[in-house]
Amino acid sequence: PLSHADAIATVHGGLRGSEINALADMADEVGAQVYTIDRAYQETQNRIARHLLVRPRELLDFVRHAAVTLSGGNSAELERGLSPAVREILEVDRE
Repeated sequence: PLSHADAIATVHGGLRGSEINALADMADEVGAQVYTIDRAYQETQNRIARHLLVRPRELLDFVRHAAVTLSGGNSAELERGLSPAVREILEVDRE
């Protein structure tokens, strides 16, 4: 089962704990340092909520995407259906 942190990361475009551990292990092997730089997930949740509150169609698309992602399904097709503004919040703003 997903931890609370992994579920949030899965829905809001972050890395899961296992992915972070693998990255840290690889960095250790080559003697590199890893710095975690990201905004707080609550800020991402709030930005998504504010955007979707007045856009019911986009909200429905986002809920479908979240449900498929959390159930372990392939959400790649649904991700393409997310609005450009939601993709901006989840992906581009965080890079």
